[in-house]
Amino acid sequence: RFEDKIVRGIVATDGSHWTEQRRFALKQLRDLGFGTKTMEARIQEAIHDFLDSLKPKEDKLKEEDPDLWEAFHGLNSVV
Repeated sequence: RFEDKIVRGIVATDGSHWTEQRRFALKQLRDLGFGTKTMEARIQEAIHDFLDSLKPKEDKLKEEDPDLWEAFHGLNSVV
């Protein structure tokens, strides 16, 4: 069928292709440590450091503050 040759990405995939993509994604995430206590500890530590870095500036922070965005992106890279 013609429609079987269309690449629909991960979100719009179904059937056996979806199952294969899901297994692959879960394996990769597990290999990176997702779903483990180690990953949870890393995330909590990063959030704690992030919040500590904001405390001295809490009266001056604005949503568009570059320091806030830099800290957020640093935290996001841990996840």
